[in-house]
Amino acid sequence: MLDEGNKYRRFFDGSHDMIFTSDSTGRFLDVNKAGIEMMGYRAKAELMGIGSISDLFRKAGERKRFFSFMGRKGFVKDYEAEFKKRDNSPVHVLISSWQYTNPKTRMIEFEGMIKDITQRKLLEDDLKLSESKYRRIFEGSQDMIFITAKNGRIKEVNQACVDLLGFDSKKEVLSLSSIEGIYTNPMHWQVFKKQIDRHGFVKDFEAGFKKKDGTRLHCLLSGNAVRGEDDGIIGYEGIAKDITARMDAIRNFRQRHRELWVLNSVAFAMNKTQDLNDVLMTALKKVLEVLELTSGGIFLIDHQRAGFSLHAQQGLPESTTSNKISRIRLHDEALSQSLLKNNLSLTFSQFVNFWIPHKKPPEKIFKFWKLLERGFPPRQYQNPTI
Repeated sequence: MLDEGNKYRRFFDGSHDMIFTSDSTGRFLDVNKAGIEMMGYRAKAELMGIGSISDLFRKAGERKRFFSFMGRKGFVKDYEAEFKKRDNSPVHVLISSWQYTNPKTRMIEFEGMIKDITQRKLLEDDLKLSESKYRRIFEGSQDMIFITAKNGRIKEVNQACVDLLGFDSKKEVLSLSSIEGIYTNPMHWQVFKKQIDRHGFVKDFEAGFKKKDGTRLHCLLSGNAVRGEDDGIIGYEGIAKDITARMDAIRNFRQRHRELWVLNSVAFAMNKTQDLNDVLMTALKKVLEVLELTSGGIFLIDHQRAGFSLHAQQGLPESTTSNKISRIRLHDEALSQSLLKNNLSLTFSQFVNFWIPHKKPPEKIFKFWKLLERGFPPRQYQNPTI
């Protein structure tokens, strides 16, 4: 029995957590060295002289709840509370305590262990603060932010992602089978993954996304790997900046530049020669170059013949360049109306002869002419095949 008592005494004195016993009123009967040091006292008598364990609680509400639990259940396990040390500084603790009947006095007493979790609590508070800060950044960003599993399953998106892609809610985005579905070209997603798998990150990768309605978004995409406990890649996180307006502006600028270049070339040709055919040929070559085409022609309206005459061409077949052109297909309904009705002032008979010489006009030509007379050719007659 003596050895048994010594064993428990060694445990009591050697523990790094506070171990105590108290009477039913909470007055300390015993406390170990770790408890004295935890609470910042110099000696056991000084700590035991405070009156009651309830005086260690920093907040009255915690004290009341603790003793309420003890009264109902006879024990508490991992009850989190805030104590005050001798210098009144806070210490966060976890209390496990239980009541028992002293076999000698037959009185109810309490014993228990109190663990100092101040450092853990500070780390948890810092983590919550950090999470709150990054959550605000995540949700407040005007750029599209997403987190996916390695297989492409979307795990989280911010509100900007929902708005830019034109979805109604986060739930709708998260229900997609894979983030690959929002790329205009699935290869962009594959390249994004491979770059991160190889280098751990990707920066300013140009990718195309498509909105819910099919509209295209041009974005600059940056991303990082999401790693697990074994440092292996378990997912990806990405930030996409919408540069659609910027790219449209660049394209428009380039288009205006090409147009001005063509006009400048034509102006130069007009200053160099007064021959109309030379000017038209120069203009045609520049237009074909800008449009990256290999063939084309310039027809001028011939009011005397109520038709069109070819004045410049490049790469057109011989049948088109001959003087025996029997018909011309017009691809623009507004142009059809302007040229055939207003400029040329053709009669219906001339109109038919212009389209199908020497043939009886089918019913749809007659309908098309009547609509031209009324000033609005329908879309289905935009490119009549006769």
